Parts: sequence; structure tokens; C-alpha cells
Amino acid sequence: MQASIMQPCEVRLVRRSGTRRHRRARTYKALAVILLVVLFMFVAPRVVEMMSQSDAPVVATHTVGYGDTLWAIAEQYNQGGDVRDAIVAIKRANHLTSATVHPGQELIIPKFGGK
Repeated sequence: MQASIMQPCEVRLVRRSGTRRHRRARTYKALAVILLVVLFMFVAPRVVEMMSQSDAPVVATHTVGYGDTLWAIAEQYNQGGDVRDAIVAIKRANHLTSATVHPGQELIIPKFGGK
């Protein structure tokens, strides 16, 4: 029997680009970007819809005169319904934050839920 002599194998080390921690960080960043894009795709249409005009159909426009109040205007266009609901609808249609109106101001008068 002949004795075989084993020769050592040559081992090459292959360098990977970046360490494991850097690769993991890049993966998390990519996932975060993808998540933001998907979230934006679902949220953006809803934001645009909310920022658009009120869903209530417009019945008329009213130019505020000297001495006019939102209560008087709501009474004039909301015949028989609750005036407070009409005021809320007018404020929402015109993006008003208070009940203060000024002479010359154009108001959109929506269709009210009353009569």
C-alpha cells in the first residue's frame, strides 16, 4: 500500500461588497421607500378628494351685503329647515372657519337637507 500525501488546498476569500450590517441597512432603506410609495398611492387620491369642493350641489351664489349675517343668509335660502344646519353647510361649502362674513364676499349656497 502506498501512502498518499495530501497537499493543502488553496482557499480564496471572496470579498463581498459591504458588510452584513451595510447590506441590511440598504435593504431596510429600500423597503421603506417602497412602503412610502405604496402608501402615497393610496392616500393621495383621498387627500385630493377631501380638498375638493363640497359634495353638496350648488343652488346659488350670494354676494354679502352691508349688515348681512350668516344667520340671515341661511334663513333666506333654507326655507323651513334648521338654520343651524344651513349655517354649517354654508361654512363647509365656502371653507369658512367662523361665522364672520364681509360685504362683497361671494358665498356658495349649497342645497340643504331641509325642505
